[in-house]
Amino acid sequence: MEMRRLQRRHDDNMKLKDFFTVKGQKRIMKDLEEKEIRRRQIARANMQEQLTKYVNLIADIKEFCHEPVLENIARNFLDQEEENFAKFKYVNYLNEEMEELSDRLGRLQLEIGPRLDVFNEQHALHEMWAKQQAETIKDLEDKYDHAKKSARVKEDEFKEVEKKLQTIITGVGKLFGLFKCKNDPLISLLGHNETIHYYNIQLYLEILEANIQKALIGVFYKEKGLLERRKMKPDQLMIREQKGPLVMDPIERIVNTNPCPLCVEHEMVSDVIDELQFAYDKEKIQEKLSARLKLEGAAELNHNVSKCHLPKSREIIQKRYQ
Repeated sequence: MEMRRLQRRHDDNMKLKDFFTVKGQKRIMKDLEEKEIRRRQIARANMQEQLTKYVNLIADIKEFCHEPVLENIARNFLDQEEENFAKFKYVNYLNEEMEELSDRLGRLQLEIGPRLDVFNEQHALHEMWAKQQAETIKDLEDKYDHAKKSARVKEDEFKEVEKKLQTIITGVGKLFGLFKCKNDPLISLLGHNETIHYYNIQLYLEILEANIQKALIGVFYKEKGLLERRKMKPDQLMIREQKGPLVMDPIERIVNTNPCPLCVEHEMVSDVIDELQFAYDKEKIQEKLSARLKLEGAAELNHNVSKCHLPKSREIIQKRYQ
């Protein structure tokens, strides 16, 4: 039994040996050999191409680095890499610092937020105040320009009136000399200054008026005597006697009549309404009076105090002539 088992194992080993012997033999096939040769040629060409490329690359590196020795190039490259790595670490450190500063800045912004709102409110109030000041200054400048123009116009009018007054004063002086008026009554008042000016022209006019009145009366009676003696015809008279009552122009045709203050006051006081009323200032009264004069019936207010029908006007007139 044991022999059979050993015999079978021996047979199996022999078969296995024959199998591996056959499998280990090199079988050469012509097609496979040609294919292998082409593969090796292609691999060799690729390796040659890679070698040429690497040689050219190394030559370019040497030319770029201006260094013919590769060891020096490698050493410089390592040094540069170390420097770049140090810079990289420094940049990372700066980024960490920036992140920390950003966090601190965020916390500070949260703390500053309420204070910033107060500052914005104050800034808005300041801007509004500055805007109001600018508008006020502009308004004052406009008023100043308007007042300046008005003053210039008034100054021109004043110069024109002064020029006319000077002409009148000169004419009064000529008439004073023409009528041979004497200023003896004025010597005690004027002293040695006999020049006619704004302050004493009224005195000279009174003397001139009296002399003219005397001259007219003298001429009138002289012409009347000549007319009675028939030495002068009526159409030759210089001064004719006025027959009938003297007609005088009303004051309204000479000057503008202002609204009666008594009637205006009575109208304002009688305007009673069921509301709280306040006293008007001068500008408000002028504004309301201007609006009232534009309404119908405003002509009834344009009369003097002497023509007013209110009882208070008679009291004023009585006091005036007492």
